[in-house]
Amino acid sequence: MPRHLGPHVIVVDNTEKHGPEEEDNARFLSLLLEFLSKKGRTHEVYVVRSVKDFQKAEKEGASRVIMGGSSRHVHQIETDDYRARIAKYAMSSGIPVLGICFGAQMINEEFGGALREFKGFLCTPRQVTWLGEDGSRLGTNKFWFCLNYLPLRLGSALIPKAVITRGNDGDTVVAFSHKSLNLHGVLFHPEATESSELDVDVAGCDLIQHFLRHGTLAGYVP
Repeated sequence: MPRHLGPHVIVVDNTEKHGPEEEDNARFLSLLLEFLSKKGRTHEVYVVRSVKDFQKAEKEGASRVIMGGSSRHVHQIETDDYRARIAKYAMSSGIPVLGICFGAQMINEEFGGALREFKGFLCTPRQVTWLGEDGSRLGTNKFWFCLNYLPLRLGSALIPKAVITRGNDGDTVVAFSHKSLNLHGVLFHPEATESSELDVDVAGCDLIQHFLRHGTLAGYVP
């Protein structure tokens, strides 16, 4: 009997290699890899920083892609930046993709979405409400946010999967899926929790586990 039963997973490392502002995202990446390495969750994990490495993992049978976070936002990188090149390739690969934070921004940008700066979302837990296909509210849970940019406008091919309510400002979309492609994005860090210790074994990772099993956010209920 094989030791691991889960899928081969490509993790796109979008972190900067220098600078104190990248410490949180480096920690999030470490937590994600720790979670994925647990017995039975994945078969192999390929951490990539180039299209060439992505293609090698494809040939090895990778069937899930997780695009991780970065201290930058999408408007701060050039179109020839390796992160932009990998994101475009991943989105055209046909492999189910989950974009986390910066990774989700890349998906939204690709389909005509726009960002807006929101204050007060840097390293803080927030209550997230999940939506059904008809827009009904399925339930809530908390996730860790570590960004100052959320969608001002969702890409035309994307549908909301979860929102946060911001008082008089109403709902802001924080998770979405493509209408026809297997592309999904969350503007928070499901690999982390609301605790300052970011304990990987509690709330949040059930969403990643759902994606690993099903290759989609469809059917996820908190």
